[in-house]
Amino acid sequence: MQVETKRLKPTAFQPFTLTLTIETREQFTDLSSLFSYYQTIPGVACSVFNERYQRMQDLLMKINDALDNEDQY
Repeated sequence: MQVETKRLKPTAFQPFTLTLTIETREQFTDLSSLFSYYQTIPGVACSVFNERYQRMQDLLMKINDALDNEDQY
């Protein structure tokens, strides 16, 4: 797997699309397991629950729900 980044514009946030392509059952199972940890983020990342970790939880929960909707088990 290769991951490359290249800054094309000055430092400023530019919206973009991120696409995950899952090609095997193993990838699906691994990603489902990984993103299911969203409930434990505050305890793992910081002892204090704050807005940043809430946003992280929300993001991972959305990905986890999208994977659950695929019903690949």
